[in-house]
Amino acid sequence: MTYLLEYFTKSVGEEAETTFVQPRLTCWKVLKGSPDRGLPGVAGLMADSLRCWVSRAEAEAAVEGQTRLASTDAARFVERMVADGLLAEDMRYLDGEYREVLTFPYQRFGDHLVARHLLGTSLNTASPAALRRSFYADRPIGAVFALDRWRSNYAEPGLASALMLEFPERVKKLGGSKELVHYLPKSRRLVAPFASVFLDGLYWRSHSAFSNETASIVESLLAIGDPGLSADTYEVLTGLAIRPNHPYSADRLAAHLSSMQMSERDLVWSEYLRGASPHSNLRRLLAWVERTERPHVDASVAANEIRLLALCLTTTDRELRDRCTRALVLVGERQPRALFEAAIDSLGFDDPYVPERVLAAAYGIALRRWGAHEPHSDFLKALTELTEQLISHVLSPSAPYQTWHALTRGYAIGIVQLCKLLQPRAIRRDLRDLLTPRPEHAPSPFRSARGIRASDIDGAEQAIHMDFGNYTIGRLVEGRRNYDMDNREYRIVRRQIIDRMRRLGYSAEEFGDIDAQIGRHSWHQEGSTKVDRYGKKYSWIAYFEMHGLREAAGLLSEWREGERTSDCDIDPSFPDAVAVWQPPLRDPFGKAPVDRLEWLRDGPVPEFSTALDRAEVDGIPGGWVLLDASWRQRGPDGREITTHVAAMLASSASSRRLKAEFEAGRRPGDQGVPETGNDYYTYHGEVPWSIRYGADVRTPTGKPRRNPDRAFTYFDGNRWRAGVPVELPSRRWAWEDYHSVLNQVGPVTLPAPAISERLRLRLVGGSSDMLDDSGNVASLFRVSPTGAFDGQFFYMRHDLLERYLADRGLRLVRSVWGERTFHYKLFERNLPHDLQRQFEARSNEFGFVIGLEDM
Repeated sequence: MTYLLEYFTKSVGEEAETTFVQPRLTCWKVLKGSPDRGLPGVAGLMADSLRCWVSRAEAEAAVEGQTRLASTDAARFVERMVADGLLAEDMRYLDGEYREVLTFPYQRFGDHLVARHLLGTSLNTASPAALRRSFYADRPIGAVFALDRWRSNYAEPGLASALMLEFPERVKKLGGSKELVHYLPKSRRLVAPFASVFLDGLYWRSHSAFSNETASIVESLLAIGDPGLSADTYEVLTGLAIRPNHPYSADRLAAHLSSMQMSERDLVWSEYLRGASPHSNLRRLLAWVERTERPHVDASVAANEIRLLALCLTTTDRELRDRCTRALVLVGERQPRALFEAAIDSLGFDDPYVPERVLAAAYGIALRRWGAHEPHSDFLKALTELTEQLISHVLSPSAPYQTWHALTRGYAIGIVQLCKLLQPRAIRRDLRDLLTPRPEHAPSPFRSARGIRASDIDGAEQAIHMDFGNYTIGRLVEGRRNYDMDNREYRIVRRQIIDRMRRLGYSAEEFGDIDAQIGRHSWHQEGSTKVDRYGKKYSWIAYFEMHGLREAAGLLSEWREGERTSDCDIDPSFPDAVAVWQPPLRDPFGKAPVDRLEWLRDGPVPEFSTALDRAEVDGIPGGWVLLDASWRQRGPDGREITTHVAAMLASSASSRRLKAEFEAGRRPGDQGVPETGNDYYTYHGEVPWSIRYGADVRTPTGKPRRNPDRAFTYFDGNRWRAGVPVELPSRRWAWEDYHSVLNQVGPVTLPAPAISERLRLRLVGGSSDMLDDSGNVASLFRVSPTGAFDGQFFYMRHDLLERYLADRGLRLVRSVWGERTFHYKLFERNLPHDLQRQFEARSNEFGFVIGLEDM
C-alpha cells in the first residue's frame, strides 16, 4: 500500500521538485517525514495527534523542515502539492467553526503512512511484555484502539486496520504471535470493532503475512454464527480467492467449504451468495469474465477462476447460478483442459448442484468447439481423457460417483456420445451400452417406501408446494391424472422424494424461516430473475434423481421415452444472438390503395422475388436459396402485409400430385405445406449430430428419415386424405426462453437432420450459421426486427442444395403465401361488416407455387 503511494508521489512530485530546485524525493519526505532527523512530516504530525488531517501551517512547517525554503516559498510548495494531488483540501468543524485543513488524497494511503510512523516510533519490540505495553490505552498506538461509547468501533478504525496490516511485517523476525489482536488488552478484543478492520486489511496483506494464526482468526469469525459477520467474512474470502497463487486462493476456500455438510454450507455460504450485492467481489468477477476480451487466459488463472465459480453453483439464485455456469464456459473455452479437470474434481462435492453445472459447462464447451476441432488437437485429447474418466467415475456400474440425476448423467452421456462421434475408437464397444441407462448401472438413492417412517419426512413435506407436487412430480407417474393425490404409485414416489430431501439435509427447523422470507420476497418480486427456496433446491435434486431412475426402468409415460426432461434448466452451449439483416424488399404501401376496403380487395402483392434467390446475404457470397421465411411489413396508417415462404422436396411422383392439388384450387396455407418440426429440448450445440435433433424424424437406430411428412393432409368431407409424401428441408430449433434469462435465443431455422447428415454440416461456437466440411458457410438464418418491418429468413447455399437434390432425385417446391391486413389495434373492438366480408371471402390473400412450372 505505501509502495503505491511512494511510487505515485515520486512520479507526480518530480515536476514540483524541479520547479523549486529541490532534491528528488523531497515531496515523499515531506509526507513521510524523517524520524531519524526529528522531522515527523505530515504523517508524523497526524500520528502524534491521532487525527487524519493537518493545518496548512503545519504542512508548511513540514516543508520548511525538509527544504529550508523561506516561509513564502514553503507556502507555494504546499500549494503546488495540493494542485498536483499529493495533498487534498478539506473542511473540518473545529472549535465551533469550519476550518480548512489538508489531508492525504486517498485516506487509505494516509492511514498506512501514519501507521508506519506509529510503529516506527511507538512500538517497543524489546520483549513480549514491552510489546504488549505498546498497546496500553495511554500509549500512542493503544489510543488508536480506544472503544467508542457503544463499544462497537475503535477510535480510529482506518488507522487500526492499517496497523493490523503492517504489524505482521514488523514482528515477523520475533517469536510469538504475529497477529496484533493478541497483544491488545482483553477489554478491547471485541468482535464488533475488531472484525471489520481485520477483514478490511486482509485485501492488502502480503502473502508472507498470512499465517496459521490468520487462519484461526478467520475460522473463529465464521464459527460465531452471526449471518452478517459470516457474509462479511465470505465477501473478503471471495475477493482473495480470485487471486491465483494467493494463500487464500480458491483452493483454500474450496477446502473450507468442502469440509461442511450440504445443509450447513447452504445456511452460510449459499446465503452469502443469495445476499451478495451487485458490487460484490463475485459479481465483479462475473462482469469481468463476461465483458473482457481475453484471447488467452493463463492455465493457472483459469483453474483458479473455475474453482471459485464452481463453488458459487450452490446458490438458489437462478440468474446467478446461470451466470456462473456461462462464465465457466467462457473461461473453459480458452482453457478446456482446466474445466474438464474441474468437472472430474467436482464429482466428489456433496452438493449435487455443483457437479451438475460444472459438467454442464464441460458439455457446453464440447458442444461449442466440436465442429472446429482439428485431428489430434489438444482439445480432442482433453475431451477423450474426460470421456474415459466419466465412464470410470460416473457411468460404469462400479463408478465411485454414480448418480441417477437426470441432468448430471445426461451431460456425462452427451460428452461421451460426442467423443464417440469424433473418435469412434476411443470407446470400447462393450462400454457403449452404458450410454443407454438401465437400473443395474447404479444403485438407487431412494429407500423403499415401506421403510420410511412418518418421522423421516416430518417437516419436509411442507417444502413441496402444489404446482411442484402435482405437475412436476406427477409427470413421473404414468397414467396419473392431475390432482389425483391418492394415486398409489404417486404417493410412493412422493414419499421417497421427501425422504431423500431429508437425508440430503433439508429440514423445516433450519430452513423454514429462510424459505418463508424467500417466498415473501418472490411474491413481490418484479422481473424474470427468480430465487428458489431451499426446499425447492432439495426437492429438485431428489426429483431429477427419481426422473433418471424411473426413465432407466422404463416407468415414464411412453411418449416421454428418450425425450430430455422439460425441466432441463439451461442450454449449456449458450448460443450467440442471431445476426440481424434487412432484406432489400420494396415498400408496398407507397402506391397502394389507402381506402381500407380497396386495400384488402385490390391491394398489391408484395415484392418477394428479390428475397428468394440471392448472390449474397448479409455480405456473405455463395448463391443463396430461401427455404423458409416469414415477414411482416407495416405501413404508417395501420395497413400491414404478412408473407410466408416454405419449401418442400418432392419426388417426380409427389411433384405431379402436388401440382394437381394446387391446380384444383388448394391454397398453400390450407395444410398445403406441412409445418416444420420443432425441437424444444435439444441444446443448440447438439444440432445436427445428436439423435435428440429431430428425434421424431429418425429411425429407431437414430438415422434421419427422408420422407417423414405429407402435404395436403385434409378431410375431404368423407375421409382423411393421406396427403402427398414430401421431405422438409428445414427444422426449427425452438428452445423455450423461460428456462433461463441467459438463454433467450430462438427459435432458429436450420437444415433438417437428413440434409445435415448427408452434407456433413455442423455448427461452430454459438453461431446459428452452419458450415460445410471446408469451413464455408452452408446455411444462414437472419432476423429483421425493425419498427416498420420484422421477419426471419432461412437460406441454404445453392450448390449444396442442388447436390442433395441430385443425390436424392428430388425437386425443390416453394410456396409463397400471405395476406393484406391491418394492425390489430385498428379494429380491436369492432370490425366493420364490409371489411369482415372481405376477410371471409379471403380476397385479401395471395399465394404462389414455384418449382412445378415444367411438370
